[in-house]
Amino acid sequence: MTITDITVQSARLAAAEAQFCTTDFGYRNTAVEPWREDGAKLVRFVQAERNGQSSLLEYSVLFAPDSARVICCRVFDFTEALAEDDDWVPMFSAWRKGGWYVWNIARPEGGCGCVSRNYADGKWRIVCDPRRDEPGAPGDFTYASGTEAAKAERALIAEQARALLHKARCNELPPHLLSARLVCDKHGYQDFDIEGHPTVHRACVPNGIRVGQQFNVYHGEGMKSGAIWTGTLEGSLRKFACC
Repeated sequence: MTITDITVQSARLAAAEAQFCTTDFGYRNTAVEPWREDGAKLVRFVQAERNGQSSLLEYSVLFAPDSARVICCRVFDFTEALAEDDDWVPMFSAWRKGGWYVWNIARPEGGCGCVSRNYADGKWRIVCDPRRDEPGAPGDFTYASGTEAAKAERALIAEQARALLHKARCNELPPHLLSARLVCDKHGYQDFDIEGHPTVHRACVPNGIRVGQQFNVYHGEGMKSGAIWTGTLEGSLRKFACC
């Protein structure tokens, strides 16, 4: 790394921190992780609250090439993106190019969802679908209605969010303390809801832990499949496998 690289890196850190401290995205931050580099961006995870709900956020600041000039900053709510809601209904507004914005979908790269049937075959599609090169080619998914397309986009963004979280957490080496809560899903399974990792990890239930009960979890392997997480409750050490 050259002196110029170090200078730009230091300036970017200062600029990112200034953006973070002066931009209000409507959350109350409760815990903040260090910045990390992701190409031309600096990103950090933040635990935050809004309307009494805890969320895992990713703040990112995008810079111009080889400089500390900020192009834009954004926040992505992992908890919201990964939330399961069978009663979810899209909120549409007209898009000038013939489709519909979906305002209650947030994309990881910024912006809201968007669906359209403004194609030669008149079929509904997700406008920004990374699986599709062009209509009719492999990876071209079509839907019977705008609502079905919006729900499919929401599911696609959840997949992207899981992949982003997996990539970020797998790069973590130092172990740190998380909080866990035993929950029951709609199928009656007892799962561990790992706070700080908004995905629900199915696991064996340690003896003596009741639904809703809190305990601590230490991890040092990130979101690796089959990793062993160690939970502690009232002084006794238990192990459970997460997928």
